[in-house]
Order: sequence, then C-alpha cells, then structure tokens
Amino acid sequence: MTGNLQSQIVALEERLRQAMLLSDVDALNELISPELVFTNHLGQRVSKQQDLATHRAGALRLKELIPSEQHIQINQGFAVVSVLMHLIGTYESA
Repeated sequence: MTGNLQSQIVALEERLRQAMLLSDVDALNELISPELVFTNHLGQRVSKQQDLATHRAGALRLKELIPSEQHIQINQGFAVVSVLMHLIGTYESA
C-alpha cells in the first residue's frame, strides 16, 4: 500500500509542477495546502496566499521547473514532501 500511496503523491507533485508552469491558480489553490510555506529564489518564505497572488498577477513566469532531491515521508494519515527545484523564468519581468 505504501508503494501505491507514494505513486499517487508523485502524480500529484507532477500536477503541481504543471500548474506552476502554467500559473493555473485554480489548480494551485486545489493542490497547495493552506499551511504550506515555499522558500523562493531569494530565500524568502512565502505563504500559499502570497504564492497564488504572484501567479494571479502574472509576476512569475516559469519556463522550466525541474525537480531533484525529492523526498517523500509517508506517515499515518499524511505525507511530507520536500523537493529541490531548478527553475528558469522571470519574476516581475526581470
């Protein structure tokens, strides 16, 4: 069962990656936990609402988003996923 759950998590992580590339705010809202905290390219902590606002405003344009060092820790009733991403894109047209 753990293998099947891990496969489902990997598939959801890929949906999240695609939603980020497309700035699909509806999909991002569905996939991102309210408690999630991103660390952005400047080392700043960003909340879910801040991240959604950035995508909604078109301030972040991702061209490539390549995951590495993905770690999935499965616990009873929840999983913790951490991923290091290599990204190429622009932020506020810079």
